[in-house]
Amino acid sequence: MTLDNLTVGKLTLNEVRQSKVAQQDMQVEAVLNWLSPLNMFQRQQDTLSRRHGNTGLWLLSAPVFQRWVNSESTDRTLWSPGNPGTEKAVITSIIVGSLDQDH
Repeated sequence: MTLDNLTVGKLTLNEVRQSKVAQQDMQVEAVLNWLSPLNMFQRQQDTLSRRHGNTGLWLLSAPVFQRWVNSESTDRTLWSPGNPGTEKAVITSIIVGSLDQDH
């Protein structure tokens, strides 16, 4: 086998891998759209735009939140109880944004 054949084989393998990843991404997107036609990224951005100043940043540095973020457990739930209208969606969007940025 010549060096040119190896190069072509390597390119083809990379193309196959990229195609497979793209196909999997499209399948995930299709399932997400089937589950909910809402654009969650846009919805989160809209929710964050309602935030005032540094609202909610205290939570990101709170020890309970840091323990939750750094936990190795696969069984972890961050519970945010509250009455309707208490801006739980804003706090949740802050958390999602932080996790998206840091992880």
